[in-house]
Amino acid sequence: MLIYIIILLIGIAMIVLGTCIAVAQFLFDMCFTRPKEPEKEIEICIQNIEKHGGNGALIRQGRDWMLSKNVSQHYITSRDGLRLHGIYISNEESTKDRVAVLVHGYHGAPSFDFSAAAKLYYNNGFSLFLPDQRTHGESEGKYICFGALERLDCVRWAEYIDRRIGGEIFLDGISMGASTVLMASGEA
Repeated sequence: MLIYIIILLIGIAMIVLGTCIAVAQFLFDMCFTRPKEPEKEIEICIQNIEKHGGNGALIRQGRDWMLSKNVSQHYITSRDGLRLHGIYISNEESTKDRVAVLVHGYHGAPSFDFSAAAKLYYNNGFSLFLPDQRTHGESEGKYICFGALERLDCVRWAEYIDRRIGGEIFLDGISMGASTVLMASGEA
């Protein structure tokens, strides 16, 4: 009889352990991997902003403004071999030689996170560089590192911009992008 109780307890423990592992894997994948449908997530976010009295129209206008500009696509390779993507919007009207690197946040996109601020930077004489952080947009990557590895990508982008475009480089970020640029500014 005791052996049956022990087998039953082991079986229950295995079920509990298996459930814990499955839940942990689900949560890990949800938090640390590429968003499944980023454009859909952004649209839902805009709709929620509008539903709760926010100005989703301002976000849409900013995105449309960015997409209406002549952008050039740029790619670099990260220190760990990932192909990273960013877009550059040259400010031909400006007499200043300045580039604002605008780094989006967690599960974000530059056209959403900087939908309002990009035009402000542009109107103040900045050209714009908007990278897709690793595991976002067109950039490669399996896991989101919340700025820990992204900071090195940001340094690479700054070096790339310095070589290819030149001028003063200004870093700005939102949420995880802020973490990225702050940690990048501490690098040599």
